[in-house]
Amino acid sequence: MIKRAPAVLSFALLLILLFTACSPGAETPAPPAPDAATPTPDVLIVEDVPDPTPEPIAGEALYNVYAARVLNPPLAKPEEGYNLLGVENVQIIAPLTGEYSINKTSTNYDVFGTDLGILIEKDDKIFIAFGDTFSGPSFQGNWRSNVLAYTTDRDPSDGILFDGMISLKTDKNAIEILRSKKRDKDEMTVIPTGGVAIGDDLYMCYMSVREWGIPGEWDCNYGGMAKSTDDGQTWQKSVDLKWDGGGTFVQLCPVRHEGYIYFYGIGGGRSTSVGLMRVPEEQIEDRDAYQYVTGFDADGSAIYETGEDAEARACAVIPRPAGELSVVYNPYVEEWLITYLHNADLIIRSSKTLEGPFSAPRMIAKQSDYPSLYGAFMTPAWMDDGGRVMYFIMSIFDPIYQSVILRAELVTE
Repeated sequence: MIKRAPAVLSFALLLILLFTACSPGAETPAPPAPDAATPTPDVLIVEDVPDPTPEPIAGEALYNVYAARVLNPPLAKPEEGYNLLGVENVQIIAPLTGEYSINKTSTNYDVFGTDLGILIEKDDKIFIAFGDTFSGPSFQGNWRSNVLAYTTDRDPSDGILFDGMISLKTDKNAIEILRSKKRDKDEMTVIPTGGVAIGDDLYMCYMSVREWGIPGEWDCNYGGMAKSTDDGQTWQKSVDLKWDGGGTFVQLCPVRHEGYIYFYGIGGGRSTSVGLMRVPEEQIEDRDAYQYVTGFDADGSAIYETGEDAEARACAVIPRPAGELSVVYNPYVEEWLITYLHNADLIIRSSKTLEGPFSAPRMIAKQSDYPSLYGAFMTPAWMDDGGRVMYFIMSIFDPIYQSVILRAELVTE
């Protein structure tokens, strides 16, 4: 267990009291969360607290404790053959969700606490999918397995302002876009893991969670895919596009490249290796058209094969353990970047090709600096200075259970 100074713990207790003071919605039994962690983080409060939320005591000082922290991990060496040598000047910019964010999601969308932040770009709009969501503190009130926001804001440097969240026409509150049974040991919840836009259609990858286990471990029924043809308003789960919950392709992260959709996959939880499959864009709904990386030939090129046997023989492109994947191409580094939770820390690796080989891990954020962190989701639109500056959506589980915006600078020389 990571020990924190008593003064920092008192800050956390103060924030809990502030959150508890807000009026929760009707209480609903909550699921055991997959992301529970024993460490207690520093407190995250923005300097401008919007009314009618209570005025925090020493809000600016509390915010600076958390958001102004700078990490200085050791840099890699150019002779290793990769352009990305390290990450520096990492800090939290602002909360993305919660009443202390500019979106005031509790007041505006009945979203008191949520996590993740899966990103899909479509035309001028960016969709942001969140996981288990509640209207009150302590994982209580109006439990939705997932909700979806959208924005045209392309400047994360001062926070991201939602244009809205998917809701009913008669009610502004965010609705669950992918239904779940909410029955333990059957289907406890349905969590988004990745997404991609193809033409006018949106595709959302998700995992059907049978039950939560110990922190960082959970059992899944399957990994699946849903489609929206009306800009995210309604979604239809595919009957055919499902991958076994005991396999590699349960939590899917899709990337569009040169006529194909590539899917990085991990199993349930955060302890498996990373596999890779692809499918031609026009055949994304054809389960039999998916090709799996089963190995590499003598010159290092990936071998793709189709069929159930190939799926069973899919090899690892990144060794275990890995959790919550995100992949983008970075024009500044001129390499593909992949972020994920490695043991307890957020790391980033780079590669010249989607199949790898990938560089050694570079640290983004340490659990010791941001306790109970997970997720580092990226999108091509959220880069500055040609990609030298990257923005991520990171989740914090306890005590605030929110998604925040993280800023980092990439080092190449």
